[in-house]
Amino acid sequence: MDDKKATIENACKELVTELDGILDWKWDDRFESLVSEFTMESQKEVVAILEKHLKLKWNDKSIKKAPKTIKANSQRFGSLRKGQLIFTTDPESSTHIIAAWWPWGDGQSVSIRVATPD
Repeated sequence: MDDKKATIENACKELVTELDGILDWKWDDRFESLVSEFTMESQKEVVAILEKHLKLKWNDKSIKKAPKTIKANSQRFGSLRKGQLIFTTDPESSTHIIAAWWPWGDGQSVSIRVATPD
């Protein structure tokens, strides 16, 4: 686990640093990813930072047209449902990063998980 966590933290250093103070990160053993939970009040700011670092964004409809690599990598978090998003870097880049945006059913909270492909 420590190797995987270190790899993700290193690959996502700029993203995590820019989100510092907005999000608090924890390690998620289930998905082998960094995870943060926050309220919708921070949504615009978090999305703007994600879009700055992870140029590609996929929803439950557009993921069907995504490159195979992105489809496969997004499956680590399960199937995309309405309202959920996947943000990624170019899958051909030297450091491919994927972030899963999962709004909660309460309309108030969001979880975000950040990982690198296996």
